[in-house]
Amino acid sequence: MQKSLLDHVNLQGEFNYIKAKGLSHLTDLCEIMSSFGSEKGKGVHNYSVVYDWLFSRFRKDSLAIFELGLGTNKVGAPSSMGPNGKPGASLQGWREYFSIAKIYGVDIDADILFEEDRVRTYWTDQRDPNRREVGHE
Repeated sequence: MQKSLLDHVNLQGEFNYIKAKGLSHLTDLCEIMSSFGSEKGKGVHNYSVVYDWLFSRFRKDSLAIFELGLGTNKVGAPSSMGPNGKPGASLQGWREYFSIAKIYGVDIDADILFEEDRVRTYWTDQRDPNRREVGHE
């Protein structure tokens, strides 16, 4: 069985360190995510400070990265980022950050799905308990 990247990270220890350190500086990942228009970079969430701390040591590893929920910009949709949101921007950021990784994403909004070099997206509805496979009927 293939091990997950998270099998190599002591999450509780890492989060305690980050909290105690009060890391708030901008990282390479913050800049990358922002350059693609992801809200994970500078600004709204800035999750990338924590992500960079956890994952920077794996940047050159051959990984498969998965993201559930790519964000929609359809006004009125429950998970809408608003009309100026950029669906899938974080996948493009992950592709640049992890230089040889394959990046996968899934979303319920079929209109935002795309394929690019090392990035593949699929449709799924995580609300449907009978759905067993991503992207298949």
